[in-house]
Amino acid sequence: MNAPRWSPDGSHLVFWTDHVNPDTGQVDGTSVFTIRADGSEPQQVTPQSMLAGECDWSPDGTRLVFATHPLLAFNFDPVVSNLFTVRPDGSGLQQLTHSTTPNDRATQPRFTPDGRIIYTRVTPGGRTLWLIGADGSNPSPIPASGQRIRTHGDWQPTA
Repeated sequence: MNAPRWSPDGSHLVFWTDHVNPDTGQVDGTSVFTIRADGSEPQQVTPQSMLAGECDWSPDGTRLVFATHPLLAFNFDPVVSNLFTVRPDGSGLQQLTHSTTPNDRATQPRFTPDGRIIYTRVTPGGRTLWLIGADGSNPSPIPASGQRIRTHGDWQPTA
């Protein structure tokens, strides 16, 4: 179980798992799952072939966001990573980013309290934080304020 995250109402967790090929020792599949807080009713949300991970809940609990080729398993591999949303039951899959090359990866997504998504964009120029609408609209960088490498974005509510 990798990177479990509580649902907004505390009734479920979302997490991702990886499968390692015993012959090669390499990760050959990753999947997003949900499970009830008491450990019952595990549900696979994405197929292993989608290589999905780094998942999070929307503020209202109706959607999940995830990246393909999660960095934990594929950090130094030349792979294409994009962001998707899906309902917790696996329906309504929607692609948010459309990278076609490993030179422009979208990864480490987290929902913000207002329903947008903060994520790390990895390019040959470095790592930067970006915001995107939950429907994939209006992608925009978050100004770096002099920092070059920024990852693992999260949003802190104001008091």
